[in-house]
Amino acid sequence: MLSSYSGVIILAIAALIILPVSYITWYHNQILIADYKDTLVTLGNIYLKVKSFSLDINASTIEWRDNKTLCFWVLNSGAASISVNDFTYIDVILTYNTSDGETITIWVPYNPTGNPGIEIFWRIEGVKVGSKNVEIVNPIYPSPYYVGSKPASGKWDPGEELLFVIYLTPEYSANTTCPVAIYISLKCGVYDYVSRVSS
Repeated sequence: MLSSYSGVIILAIAALIILPVSYITWYHNQILIADYKDTLVTLGNIYLKVKSFSLDINASTIEWRDNKTLCFWVLNSGAASISVNDFTYIDVILTYNTSDGETITIWVPYNPTGNPGIEIFWRIEGVKVGSKNVEIVNPIYPSPYYVGSKPASGKWDPGEELLFVIYLTPEYSANTTCPVAIYISLKCGVYDYVSRVSS
């Protein structure tokens, strides 16, 4: 009689130990699965966000206006618009030969109201869609054609090309007959790179 009670008591004690442990393990696994799902969703969203951004520097348009001014067109070839407020976060890096024959690489900051010949900067001086110099969706205001004004609103929409113009100072003037390399990176890390002898 005592042994049958002791067996029941042992089973009850074992159940009291095993059930909470099993529940804790199950609950912990549910948390891990939920965290794993959240991580996958987050990574997926980041991937889709990055995938929706893309740009293409049109290598055939790279041209030195003079030995201190380089211009070229860049296409928003992605599926997402880029606000003019984010132009500040676009990295433009230029590798070229100076007039003194030195090969240098410089980071060029965005400055829509910069002073050519006095400071190094880049700004937008044109916008087009295909062969038309016109914006219909989210126009940049004031228009890039009003050189020297800071855009207050608008977006660089998919399919639009912007005319990037880099201004150098006299001490950084270029040998325009030598190859030039341009690297542009967006805030999200998407980039494009071209290297060619400019016209």
